[in-house]
Amino acid sequence: MGGVAITRSQSGIGLATCKQLASSGRDVIGIDLPGRGAEVECDLSIPEGRQRAIGAVLDRCGGILDGLVCNAGVDHAPDAQVLALNYFGAVDLLVGLREALSRSSQPAAAVNLSNATLITPDIPEDVVEALLAGDQGRALALVKDHPGRAYAASTLALARWVRRNAPAPGWAGRGITLNGVSPGPVTTGLVEQVLTAPFTGLWTLWSSVWSPYLRMPFLGDPAAGKAVEELPCPLGRTTTPEQVAFLFDFLLSEKARFLVGQIISIDGGIEAAFRSDDWPAAWRVEPGRRVPVSESPPVGGPPRA
Repeated sequence: MGGVAITRSQSGIGLATCKQLASSGRDVIGIDLPGRGAEVECDLSIPEGRQRAIGAVLDRCGGILDGLVCNAGVDHAPDAQVLALNYFGAVDLLVGLREALSRSSQPAAAVNLSNATLITPDIPEDVVEALLAGDQGRALALVKDHPGRAYAASTLALARWVRRNAPAPGWAGRGITLNGVSPGPVTTGLVEQVLTAPFTGLWTLWSSVWSPYLRMPFLGDPAAGKAVEELPCPLGRTTTPEQVAFLFDFLLSEKARFLVGQIISIDGGIEAAFRSDDWPAAWRVEPGRRVPVSESPPVGGPPRA
């Protein structure tokens, strides 16, 4: 039967991606919270909800899934919910639906990572490593020492999971491409609302991302508006959901079959302005540090096949 499953399908980037995929002739299986009208209704921030989503998608696709877009995520919420939804809400679905993906002729998966992954400074490594180890309790305990960092830590951990697993035998080795998309500010209803607010603007939505780097004032300070205007975004402050959706559609298409483990930034140049010299970076081989993919140990989530 096939089809493409996408989380948080009923609004913003997810809705635009559903429309784009449908226009490309895909059979779309939307996943969202109860009451939002998706084909699969569940709460991905809890284990039971994730298992429900996996089972429902398998039923609808007949055990053969052509594509998966993990788009669900939250920022301004309790740390426990942020870590659970942003990291485990994606990883558990990727692992749980991998077998169905492997049965497709050209399977592909893509993950929404947010450019917080790329431009937030001082992301706590201990939280990231706890998530990669699958230890949600430890990650939550550790992040309490890093206020405002749960979102960036969860997206960085997910990015590393994608990078480490994408070239592995259980993914690329089975013909499944796995990549990430890192959108910057995207014009959605919520963003348009905060953009029109005096002084605060994008600060309301992205304060936890940029405030440490720019030493921004507290929310409500009139100087916050000026700080937002000075963000280094060469092409302007926002992109559209449709532009991000086009990228997801491309990553799931035959034209992107040789893209594996890439994190593609679509942010108008923000990441390049912040970190122009960080990538590409010189590196050296250290004996014992890197091993061939075929011998790589499992990283995060259940063991790889």
